[in-house]
Amino acid sequence: MRYWHRLIGIILFAFVLPSSAANAADTVTLERDTRLRAEPSPAAPGGATLKQGAKAELMEKRGVWINVKSGDVSGWLYTFDVRYGERQAGSGQGDAAAAGRLGSARPATVATIGIRGLSEEDLKGASFNAGEMAQLDAYGASRQAAEQQASANNLQPVKVEYFGAGK
Repeated sequence: MRYWHRLIGIILFAFVLPSSAANAADTVTLERDTRLRAEPSPAAPGGATLKQGAKAELMEKRGVWINVKSGDVSGWLYTFDVRYGERQAGSGQGDAAAAGRLGSARPATVATIGIRGLSEEDLKGASFNAGEMAQLDAYGASRQAAEQQASANNLQPVKVEYFGAGK
C-alpha cells in the first residue's frame, strides 16, 4: 500500500513543471468565486477575489496554476477554477483550449489524475523533486501505527476482495 501512495505522490507532487507563457488570445471564465494569489502556491497571500462568471486573460501557466489578469487585478489561481475555450479569432486552438490543453497547435497527449491542463510538453519537461517526495513520505503511517489508531477508534478489520476475484 505504501508504494501506491508513493506512486500517486510522484504523479501529483514530485514533478516540478516548467512555466510557460500563454498565448495572449487565451481567455478563461471563472467557474466559482476565486481569490487570486500573489504566487502560484496555496500558502501565498491572497488578493482580490474574482466572481463566478468573470472573464480573465491567461498570462502564464505553471503546472496546475495559472496567472490571470482581469481588469486592473492579476494573480494566480488553480486551473480547475476556470473554464477554457474562449479565444479571439485567429488563435487556431479552440478544441485544445476547451479541453484545457493550452500551449500546442496540435492536439496534445494529456495523462492526468484529477489535474486538467498538463500538456505533453509539460510532462516531457518535468523533473524529479526529492524535497516533495520526502514531504509525501512524511504523510505515511506504519502498519503498526494504523492498527493502533484503528483499535483506539473501535474499528474492526474487514477483508475486501479485489475486483474480479473468483472469476
